[in-house]
Amino acid sequence: MTRPRRYRRRTFAEVTAQARIAERAQVAQFGRWQIAAVTQLIAAGKVDAESGSLLSTRLEAFVEQIEQGLHLQGEGKPS
Repeated sequence: MTRPRRYRRRTFAEVTAQARIAERAQVAQFGRWQIAAVTQLIAAGKVDAESGSLLSTRLEAFVEQIEQGLHLQGEGKPS
């Protein structure tokens, strides 16, 4: 007779951290999709290259911050 497997219970902090990581990945993926959409708009001539390039650069910086969790620094602190 085999013993039933015992699974380690995850703490609230572990579950929350995993959810934050998943959410950051999802937001970063959406940001990359937005960058691709801007690139397509530039190629189609619907957005001028200078404005589109500036927007793409800002989106890339934001996606990088999202992936590193830097957008959360200072959250909850009064300005």
